[in-house]
Amino acid sequence: RHVADVNGDGFADVVGFGFSGVLVSFGSASGSFSTTSVVVSNFGQTAGWTNDNQFHRELADVNGDGRADIIGFGAAGTLVSLANANGTFANPVTGIANFGTAQGWATQNGFARTVADVNGDGKADLVGFGTAGTLVSLGNGNGTFSPAQTGVANFGVNQGWANDNSFHRELADVNGDGRDDIIGFGTAGTLVALSNGNGTFGTAQLVLADFGVNQGWSNNDAFPRIVTDVNGDDIADIVGFGVAGTLVAYGKGDGTFTPVGFDLANFGASQGWTSDNTFHRTIADIDNDGLADIIGFGAAGVLTAINQGDFLL
Repeated sequence: RHVADVNGDGFADVVGFGFSGVLVSFGSASGSFSTTSVVVSNFGQTAGWTNDNQFHRELADVNGDGRADIIGFGAAGTLVSLANANGTFANPVTGIANFGTAQGWATQNGFARTVADVNGDGKADLVGFGTAGTLVSLGNGNGTFSPAQTGVANFGVNQGWANDNSFHRELADVNGDGRDDIIGFGTAGTLVALSNGNGTFGTAQLVLADFGVNQGWSNNDAFPRIVTDVNGDDIADIVGFGVAGTLVAYGKGDGTFTPVGFDLANFGASQGWTSDNTFHRTIADIDNDGLADIIGFGAAGVLTAINQGDFLL
């Protein structure tokens, strides 16, 4: 399940990849969601997308129209379904014959792929963490992508990032230049490689001795970490779901972060959120106030914590 604005109205929507296709619950100003509706008969189990670890799917705006599109990493490569203005999606087309299982990207845990704007042109690019390092395919702005190039010889299997569950990696803009940077949660803590703006990245630096394996964040399923702007200053922050609840380290704007602080006694393992695979949590602005909120997919349904300086249930 994902949360993204698929119809361009400024409110985050809930997107689920189900048995027969893609379902959406549209967001509203109140923070509530509509009943689900099927928006495209693809990317579901009946179409061969049998599990997300093997056939990963994400949402991001690949053509710059303000609506999140579907990007699926399939058997033959990367497929894209462009979003329509009414919240439905076009039939998928091949964006690039790469980053699929046929090209060696066997699992998301082993070789993670994500979608982010690394060159600041307003259109999402593909980023893959492979054996030798990080590969980037810049978006062409029409749902297709350029050939993959090496973004940085780091964050790959050969550099010790053996799997994404143990050593999770994300992309977000940590210095406010409009380009997404690499954030990696390693053994000693959090590392950052700043984007150069051309699809490459600078040398990774340890910027926070927290959220790493040595600090007890042993795997991302039990203790997920998300990098996003939660306080509306256009600088990405780190949100971690730990044992006692939700913790936040705020970005300083130079690629470093404040010390970790405890923000909410919920969405942690002690409150029953024991696995992100079972009880997924994500961050998005669901009420369009410029502040990111918590969305949790629990046993009884979808829970939200609205950000009012602190997260409130």
